[in-house]
Amino acid sequence: MTVSFDYAILLSCALLVTVVNGMRTGAPVDACGTTTDIAPSHGTNTPQMSEVPYSVDLSQFTGMMYTPGQTYTITMRGGSDPNFRGFMIQGRVVADDSSTGIFAASGTNYRGECSNTAATHTNRDEKTSVPVSWTAPPAGTGPITFRYAFVELFDTFWANITTDTINEGAVNTIVMPTQTTMVMDTAMLPNTIMQPGTTSVAMPPTPSPTGNTTRNNGNGAATAGQLPSMTVMVLFLIVLLIINN
Repeated sequence: MTVSFDYAILLSCALLVTVVNGMRTGAPVDACGTTTDIAPSHGTNTPQMSEVPYSVDLSQFTGMMYTPGQTYTITMRGGSDPNFRGFMIQGRVVADDSSTGIFAASGTNYRGECSNTAATHTNRDEKTSVPVSWTAPPAGTGPITFRYAFVELFDTFWANITTDTINEGAVNTIVMPTQTTMVMDTAMLPNTIMQPGTTSVAMPPTPSPTGNTTRNNGNGAATAGQLPSMTVMVLFLIVLLIINN
């Protein structure tokens, strides 16, 4: 079959449009999953075996630890020119390689994919860096990594790259101070006089003429130390009776 020159040019243009559209709006759903490699499906093209010229900035993970439920910014960074055009990244549990954590559904130059367990580009423009927002999984998940891919051109990409392990840290908690209850030993209190509607007033012991402390004997009777005062009272009453008569 003879193919005209014009038809060959038209077919080449159609193939070029297909290649460009294949990476224009980000990686498809089948590029990520529970135990699927993070790799572009770019026809028969295979990933580069050389060292990836791009990087993933995990500097917000202090000491390579994550706090369950906390949100972090992960930055996809370009290297020397040319910069990257596409990418995909997904959190993975070290124990079983399942996806973990949630990316924001949308952001500048990226969107969530695979129920927001992954993030990918939204256009084919050259990029120097793309920050993406990721919320850590709940407590008990254990150590995690991020698996990612970078695309420079349709036939030039690096796939299924894994970061260093990030360990699970402790959940931030607020410790409330414990309320202390004070118990007072009433045996240590001094003798007091209580009057209705008033506060208690501590009364010092009354010295007796002999130097002994005046105390009640427990039956309401006065001790010997109280007798002089009682005698004065009796004499005072007798004087009042004499005057009145």
